[in-house]
Amino acid sequence: MFYEIDPQLIKNSEESGKKRWFRDGLGEYDLFVWEDEDSAITKIQFWYHEALLEWSKTDGYKTGSMDPKSGAFISYQSDLYRFHKELDQEILSMVKHVMDKSMSEEEGTFNYIRDILSDIADHM
Repeated sequence: MFYEIDPQLIKNSEESGKKRWFRDGLGEYDLFVWEDEDSAITKIQFWYHEALLEWSKTDGYKTGSMDPKSGAFISYQSDLYRFHKELDQEILSMVKHVMDKSMSEEEGTFNYIRDILSDIADHM
């Protein structure tokens, strides 16, 4: 089960829209959701340890991994992760499994995210 982090703790930027942060009860998974001014989801990022799944309306699906050699732990100007050249099927399967299990009876935001993840399954 995921819960939403207090929105006052999240820094939003005008160009990326409203950002929401959800975390599972055990603190293993983080889900970030960006919404436009009409509350339509424009981007999601799902994190599990070093693994990342990102979806956006403009770029579609990407998987990535934490990059400890990026310098991001020294400089905030460096990317913290790198995207894979091809979708990582293991990450896709893991995220879909977690979302199906954790979000069976959640609010509309999660229903939309589950639809996005069902689309991932069609590409596997």
